[in-house]
Amino acid sequence: MVGFVPFEGRYDKDPNDGPAYRELGMETLSESVWDELVISSWEFQFTILDALESLELNRPVYAIYDNASRSFMDVLAGRFPRFDRRIDQVCGLRPD
Repeated sequence: MVGFVPFEGRYDKDPNDGPAYRELGMETLSESVWDELVISSWEFQFTILDALESLELNRPVYAIYDNASRSFMDVLAGRFPRFDRRIDQVCGLRPD
């Protein structure tokens, strides 16, 4: 483990609980010596991927989360469907 790159002051958790690794800056990644980069942020992963793409690092970058691991409450934020009626009312079922 070479270091930790804080991304724009954003943290998934309290930054004081962060890892005790040497901090590297995004701007120094292309000159730093490392073999591969692992994005360990679930919340900011896609924003970080976009930022790294612009750096053209030519080294492996691994994103460990995908959309399947995201909550519907996050994916559908602000447009989650309301459930005003029970399923038996929608389907015409009689409660027996």
